[in-house]
Amino acid sequence: MRNYQIISEALLALQALGYSKRELTKVEKSLNKHNVNSVDEAVKIGLQTLVS
Repeated sequence: MRNYQIISEALLALQALGYSKRELTKVEKSLNKHNVNSVDEAVKIGLQTLVS
């Protein structure tokens, strides 16, 4: 799976959890700095970004 597909799916998952567009933009910027290998990994990084 390509990085942008992984990030896109992770953002959809976080959106389904109720996070706002503003929060998702912050997560997307963070994820673009990482080389993620799975949606699970991307969601974990996204959640860490949101709670930090």
